[in-house]
Amino acid sequence: MGQKKLVLTNRSVILVLFALMTIFFVSSANAEIYLSQPNSYYNLGEELILEVNSDSVISGYFDIDLECEVQKISIYHNVPDSKAFNIKRPLTSEYIGNLSGNCNLVGSYDIFSKTTSSFEISRELSVLNAVEKATVEAGKSITIKGTAIKRNNKFIGQIYPASVDAIINEQVIASSPVKDGQFEVAVSTQETMRAGSYALKLRVQDYDSKQQILNSGEALVDLIVTQKPAKIEIAIDKQTMNPGQELSITPFLYDLAGDLVNDKMLIQIRDSDSKKIYEGYVNSNENIALKTSTNDASGLWSITAQKEDITTEKNFEVLTLKKINAKIINESMIVTNVGNVPYKGLVEFQIAGEKILKNINLGLNEIVEYALSAPDGVYTISVKDSDVVFSKDGVALTGNAISISDVKNKLGNIWINYPIMWIFIILVLAGSLWAIYKRYIETKRLRFSTLFERRKPNPEITKKGGVEIIRPEKVVEDIVQGEIRKAEQVTVLHGQKSQAGVVAIKIKNGVGGISQHNLNYALEYGYRMKGVSYTSGDYVILLFTPLMTRNNKNEETAIKVALDIDGFLKEHNRKFRNDIINYGIGVNSGEIINKMAGKVLQFAVINKTINHAKRIAEVSNQEALLSREIHEKTANSIKADRFTAGSMDLFIVKRIVDKEKSEKFIQGFLRRNTTK
Repeated sequence: MGQKKLVLTNRSVILVLFALMTIFFVSSANAEIYLSQPNSYYNLGEELILEVNSDSVISGYFDIDLECEVQKISIYHNVPDSKAFNIKRPLTSEYIGNLSGNCNLVGSYDIFSKTTSSFEISRELSVLNAVEKATVEAGKSITIKGTAIKRNNKFIGQIYPASVDAIINEQVIASSPVKDGQFEVAVSTQETMRAGSYALKLRVQDYDSKQQILNSGEALVDLIVTQKPAKIEIAIDKQTMNPGQELSITPFLYDLAGDLVNDKMLIQIRDSDSKKIYEGYVNSNENIALKTSTNDASGLWSITAQKEDITTEKNFEVLTLKKINAKIINESMIVTNVGNVPYKGLVEFQIAGEKILKNINLGLNEIVEYALSAPDGVYTISVKDSDVVFSKDGVALTGNAISISDVKNKLGNIWINYPIMWIFIILVLAGSLWAIYKRYIETKRLRFSTLFERRKPNPEITKKGGVEIIRPEKVVEDIVQGEIRKAEQVTVLHGQKSQAGVVAIKIKNGVGGISQHNLNYALEYGYRMKGVSYTSGDYVILLFTPLMTRNNKNEETAIKVALDIDGFLKEHNRKFRNDIINYGIGVNSGEIINKMAGKVLQFAVINKTINHAKRIAEVSNQEALLSREIHEKTANSIKADRFTAGSMDLFIVKRIVDKEKSEKFIQGFLRRNTTK
């Protein structure tokens, strides 16, 4: 029995030793694993590449997990067939879900495991725009440029398609693709967009094959939107008013968005005779108080507000006022028509309660003077028509009886009281008539002498701008016999190069009947000054050229004719309110080529002499306006005020200096003093 037990013990020892050897060999078959280190930063859509090595291949699965903060996902689970292999995984939602942030890769094989260093998976982009602040006018476009890069400084738009959206108030207003990190997006604005500062958001994104967003980034641009004036409104506190009252006027300037613009406007106020009452620059929403006088013209007055090329007109009516005023100077009563219509009617005078009626008939601003008489004493005197005009106590009078007698009716006895003044006036008129007669005789003599002038043969011809020109020094003026009124424009002309004065009259409404008659009559002064005319659409053009006027300086003549026509048309419009002529007059100076062809002056235009006069006439609103060219040539004799209409510098005549009268006066003065 004892030997049997010993045998069993030996077998147990052998089994134990065998088990230990098996464990040893199995352990020596396990292999340690190695994982390559990932990059420090990845953006979604990029590829994660991992190199895996092990000492040997054993049975069982090799697992690699992506662990990001509190979440993880398996990216590899397989039985390897070699010691070394690579794992490539696109970092997209299909493979990693929504993992991002600080991550590690953990590999496990049998009883061994390895963990890589930390790296970051990012969904963010850095958007670097070229400007932080941009300005654009409402209705216009502006291009914004920029660059978009990933967390690892790689450009977006290389692997997956990318785009940039321009966003204002959470609305996408423009989009553009992003290539190799670069983008340009054209931002268009609406005309009605309000002026101000807007936060323009630039959002850059790229997309996978399923149009799911991978990465996104934003930047802000301070977009300043400006507006331009678009509309003017004029507010007045009354539509009709009595002369002598005050009118409150407030102009408003609005932009295309309908917002009030705080800027200056040119304000003009004209009475019913088109006389300028007020002109000046006024801020939008600034009140103007127009104080009228009792004798201001009745009728329709106009208020014009202008800003750049925007013009608005508002009309109001000044009513008629029949009114007189009275005052006492010494023992005389002065009665003045201070209304805006002729005064005709019975007026009651009272002296010490005694009534005396006088029939008064006074024109505008006219005066009548009465001598007051009463027994020596102090009296209360009053004047009234439908209302009390004047009343005063304590007026000292002398005389035999109470009476009111005419001393001066309107002009009064000026012949008697001021004989020297009338003698002076008569002498001046006589001198003026004598000067006119002498000028007429000299003009007739000059015309007679020109009949013997002849034209030189074979003048030299040069070309300029395709137009053949005869040099002035090679030409003797054509002989003009009889009255010539018509001109004809041709494209090519052999003729004389001349400096001409041009008057363009734009008729802005249809005319006929009395209007047409008076328009033709208004041109007569131009014909008397040796001007010729032709029509071009709605325009009547008057030319003043040395060939007709025998004068090389026709600028002053053109201006004086324009002012005469303007005055005549204004008078027509004042008298014929139901047959108004809406017109504009532009005056210019420039070169033309001209010659006589029978009873017609033919001419060809150089540069834009006539077109410029037409443009000025188009701008003109029932007034004569001068170009800069003609103003500079007449600055010594024509005094004018400058203003701007769009891109044009224009001038309106304020005063004409009569140089001829001044020179004659100086010569006469010197002659008289030399004789002495």
